Amino acid sequence: FFFQAEDGIRDVAVTGVQTCALPILIRDMKALRDDPGLEQITGKVYGRTPSVSREGSRAQALYDKIVATGGFQMLQQMRDASKTGGALGNVSNQDVNLLKASFAALDRRQNTADVRNAIDQAISDIEGAALRSREAYDSTYSYRQGGGKTPAAGGGVDTSNPLLK
Repeated sequence: FFFQAEDGIRDVAVTGVQTCALPILIRDMKALRDDPGLEQITGKVYGRTPSVSREGSRAQALYDKIVATGGFQMLQQMRDASKTGGALGNVSNQDVNLLKASFAALDRRQNTADVRNAIDQAISDIEGAALRSREAYDSTYSYRQGGGKTPAAGGGVDTSNPLLK
């Protein structure tokens, strides 16, 4: 979840995405972790079959939303890291499944406790990455808020030259 952009405009856009989208993802993950329906969609049997209860259906919808958001977040991270700004080519169904799996170790076939632990780990990873990204942005652009030195101008201009004063 750490995004490295080439310029300030992309940095601002990425930081904006993190401050808007990631808290929503974290909120949804906490809701799923604490949802009583989670037990009805995880485990050896329930993790492989569709839910038949209202609580299970609610948890399943939330699980699907989280996994899809995580997969697309990973795809966006790859695009942001691309030198060409997203020229990754076509993404197959298998690629999407792998991106979803790379987001977090959330597999409904696990027992409920393991899924809850994976959710907690994913939340911790997201919060840490968002913090590191914000700190990197603040460090890079602190001069804009008066918190640091203005970056040196390029071109090798001799500021002690009396003709330039």
